[in-house]
Amino acid sequence: NNVVSAPYENGSIIKALTMGAGLDSGAVTAHSTFPDGTGCVQVDDRRICNVEEDPRQASATMLDTLKYSLNTGVVHILRQMGGGTINRTSRDVLYSYFHDKYRFGQLTGIEQANEASGTIIAPNEAEGNNVRYANMTFGQGMDVTMVQTAAAFSAEINGGTYYQPRLVAGIMGEDGNIVTKDPVILASNVLSAEASRTARDMIWQGRAQG
Repeated sequence: NNVVSAPYENGSIIKALTMGAGLDSGAVTAHSTFPDGTGCVQVDDRRICNVEEDPRQASATMLDTLKYSLNTGVVHILRQMGGGTINRTSRDVLYSYFHDKYRFGQLTGIEQANEASGTIIAPNEAEGNNVRYANMTFGQGMDVTMVQTAAAFSAEINGGTYYQPRLVAGIMGEDGNIVTKDPVILASNVLSAEASRTARDMIWQGRAQG
């Protein structure tokens, strides 16, 4: 089942999760802006650019980042996590959200054989450098499964609760009635309620306006 067994680079859906991490950590707010006059940003020896043109102006907003799927916007969030530059601090913060809170790189425990954990390179590893982490903000340089992504996205927008994904809703008792299983909560503080609400509103606005 590739939904649980085939990790892949799932790209720009991760922008929404980076936004949630940025809001929750205080790195940005819904009203933050960043310079985007060229549509590109330099990270060490690499130049990272947006894939598509948007109505370019001297600055762009966090909502623009979601509306136009701006790579530069989520790289800006990573910079702000490090106090204005991509460094070990910013990489540590992003890793804490991606691995510890969104639980990428970990098994979800869904009732399905051959579940894969995917790969998130830690910031203290040689390959966990600034360029990789800049790419990770828009879903490259890491691999995750579809079920991990769905569970993380749900936690981001439902108020911050990570529910263990499941296939079995209940079991049939001897009397023929279904005995439902209570949801299993793996974490209740993925994002604060306020950050979750803001992220959900921004995702909806970006979808509606995009």
